[in-house]
Amino acid sequence: MNMQTPPGARARQAAEEVLQAIYGDDFIGCTISVDTVAAIVDSAVKDEARTAHELMDVLNKVVEAVHVLSTPPSPAEVKDTQQLQEVLGKRLDAIREITTKTINAIAELPIDKPQQ
Repeated sequence: MNMQTPPGARARQAAEEVLQAIYGDDFIGCTISVDTVAAIVDSAVKDEARTAHELMDVLNKVVEAVHVLSTPPSPAEVKDTQQLQEVLGKRLDAIREITTKTINAIAELPIDKPQQ
């Protein structure tokens, strides 16, 4: 937790709401500052944002790889239909491998499922 950087407005608002839920609107009996709780909330939010950003980077790389593999080869790359069939078969295998690994990796993530 970095106390150097002041917590964001949302973290401060969440901290106030938490302390109000515990101590009431007047905070009687509260021995911790809103800013201290806000720093904790801010740290957790930033960790989640960092994780989401990393996941988006990985997803972007997966999509780019699938896009490259799904782009038809240029006529100069293939000499006949047999070679075209081999190239496309290898590409489909690679796409399947990428998507299978991605599906398995996502399934392993400790993601909080939304409550219904």
